[in-house]
Amino acid sequence: VGERIRAARLRKRMTQKELADAVDRPQSCISQYERGLTPLTLETLAAIADELGTSVARLVGGRRAA
Repeated sequence: VGERIRAARLRKRMTQKELADAVDRPQSCISQYERGLTPLTLETLAAIADELGTSVARLVGGRRAA
């Protein structure tokens, strides 16, 4: 999941700080999510997916939602 979040964030040309501000989390949390050190709640994952213009399913390894 973390690698997919990072890849989606970089495709959007966002910094960790920009994503963190958009989803109301500290930048350190985004870093930990991307490195797989901290588990995400479904609520946070949904907020990140929305901000990155993707789906939760895509971030957890599924195909693009129809």
